[in-house]
Amino acid sequence: MIYLYLIDYHSHFKTNGLATYVSQLQLQLFKEKRICLHFVWVNSNVKDGFLKKQIKNNLHYFIPGPIDIPVDKERFDKKAAEYLAGETANKQNIIFHFNWINQAPFARLLKQQIPGCKTVLTKHCIPWRDFIIKDYATFVYLDKKLKGPASVETIHPALIREKVSYDSVDHVICVTDFAKMALQKMLQVQESKISVIYNGLESIRTSDKKERLRKKYGFGQKEKILFFAGKLHQSKGVNDLVAAFGLLQESTKNEDVVGARLVIAGTGNYDEVLKNSNTVFSKITITGFLDKKRLYEFYQMADIGIVPSYVEQCSYTAIEMMYFGLPLIVSDVDGLREIVPDDCGLKVPLILGRRNPYINQKRLVDSIQFYFENPETAARYAANARHQAQKNFTAKRMAAATVAVYEQLIDQRESAAGIIVSEWDPLVTVLLYCYNAETHLRECINSILGQAYSKFELLIVDGGSTDKSGSIIKSYKDERIVFLKNDTNEGLVKTLNKGIKAAKGKYIARIGAGDVMHPERLQKQVRFLENKKHSRIAVTGSHHYVIDPSGKMIGLTQYPVADKEIKAIMSFQNPFSSSSVMIRSHVLKKYRYTSKYPDVEDHSLWFKIAAQFGFASIPDFLTYRRMSDAHAFSEHANMKNKHIAALLSDELERLGVEYTSSELAIHMAISFGYGKRYFNTPEKEWALQQWLDKLFYRLKGQYDFSENLTAQMKQYVLENFCGGPK
Repeated sequence: MIYLYLIDYHSHFKTNGLATYVSQLQLQLFKEKRICLHFVWVNSNVKDGFLKKQIKNNLHYFIPGPIDIPVDKERFDKKAAEYLAGETANKQNIIFHFNWINQAPFARLLKQQIPGCKTVLTKHCIPWRDFIIKDYATFVYLDKKLKGPASVETIHPALIREKVSYDSVDHVICVTDFAKMALQKMLQVQESKISVIYNGLESIRTSDKKERLRKKYGFGQKEKILFFAGKLHQSKGVNDLVAAFGLLQESTKNEDVVGARLVIAGTGNYDEVLKNSNTVFSKITITGFLDKKRLYEFYQMADIGIVPSYVEQCSYTAIEMMYFGLPLIVSDVDGLREIVPDDCGLKVPLILGRRNPYINQKRLVDSIQFYFENPETAARYAANARHQAQKNFTAKRMAAATVAVYEQLIDQRESAAGIIVSEWDPLVTVLLYCYNAETHLRECINSILGQAYSKFELLIVDGGSTDKSGSIIKSYKDERIVFLKNDTNEGLVKTLNKGIKAAKGKYIARIGAGDVMHPERLQKQVRFLENKKHSRIAVTGSHHYVIDPSGKMIGLTQYPVADKEIKAIMSFQNPFSSSSVMIRSHVLKKYRYTSKYPDVEDHSLWFKIAAQFGFASIPDFLTYRRMSDAHAFSEHANMKNKHIAALLSDELERLGVEYTSSELAIHMAISFGYGKRYFNTPEKEWALQQWLDKLFYRLKGQYDFSENLTAQMKQYVLENFCGGPK
């Protein structure tokens, strides 16, 4: 038996395709004897805390607040996870199924509270595709990357929250192959973690005749009805459709065309839709919201179905039109291109203009006229579309494939924590600095002891903690743990150097007491440094996830990967996360940390090492870096920024770069990640370009950069530190 918990909003957003998906899926799951189905309703209206109700054979859990806010002072998401953990106690084969991408990070809290549970996300849309209206320049940039031959090496800043959601769950169900391709190319999600399952509907039976329905709703029997259903929003192409309808009426004397009516079903900004409809105003009907019964009646009355969306995945509107045997006209984009084959409908192109996107209205007009002038072809396309829907877009097929995903996840066994190591494998010293870290220390230690690579000593250096950190450390009986404690707080640098001196390993891996290691971190970094090709590499790091105090993933940080890239970025920001680095022991013992630049002692260390050795980062997320309390973080950040400014200005002088006060301000804005908050005028953008040209000229000579690499790294700085492509 699989205990399945479908997570959804309680009463909001119940008129869209996602709501159709959930209702269709649950109707099929009710029939599954292998599934014990429950519901978790988020943002419900219950007032007295969490509520559980038995409705027929299913339990419904009503969660009164949100689970998708990244940092909530009340920690409601954590309370919700604890509540669900209590409700699922003593159960096995537990799966939580998410349907909203913004809710998916809650999965990690569930997995912490309910060990062994599995989490699934059905990805109904591609959020960044909505930039086509909200941020057209970024959309065009990302769309070009998507259409390029290679996968991206660095996740674009605008996609980070998406990436966090997908990496928080065990499996992602896409509703089109296009969405799967976008996940792999743009967000580096592994193919093994993705399934493609098309949306589906139960068989639709129609009994009412078109004539009776037209009489019921007051439409003429000979009127040709063009039907649009969806949100009245620019991205749905409805404005283009109204404009094309006007052109259609002006361009012909065909009686069918002249007598045609455009019926628009949906809610939104009616004024915006109708503002350019003066000449055809009387021939446009806007119904407002239609419930399913009425919507299906309008499908039966219509002559042509039109879905002119700018972006779309596995559109339920298109599928419903196919089921009702409507000749289809759809935009040639994304999932619509995929689910409507060429012999099932006509396609009109989306034009990505210099300033804005738009549907090719002439092609849309031509397509409508083609159906009017070729009724036999229209009927054949409609029959093909109905057959396509009945074959590939059934609720039964959708549910069966989804249950197969559930069963696959349940059958998966956690990979063995350890790998076989030999006497020839090197010893690693995991250097853990600890100071009053009782809150998260146990989670950190457990992640280290659970490493796949087991040949390590865990050297814990305590800076003189006055809380329960010492007793937590002493509660472990693992012989690999070495505990060194200062009697008084001697500071981070002095305590770390004491640990470095005592380290016995060939490599030293840093970790912070509030952070968590990925199980394969040591294994991957050791294998990398042991490779003879990397003998000049002294330091290797990795990307890291950002988690909040409760352990929920809320972001990620990426770093340059290759040696010269790292050395280029080093003059702007720290190219490594201190909790993710592994360093050759003899190098660290030689250089050590210095207290000259407090809070950035590791960054200053890299400048010293860079003169003699190489750097590299593994492009995997091997550490979970915990975000500090907001107030404490703010106070510490202000002090840290002063030390960063001192370090980087000294480095600029060492490079022989002469700078003005305004140029130093630009450099610090880059370093502090101010982005568009600072570079928000053409004048500042121009000054930024001038400064980068000046600095990279010097860096090119210092580190022997090629022209191509120099251009690439300038673009990297612009995209990742300055607010996006310039």
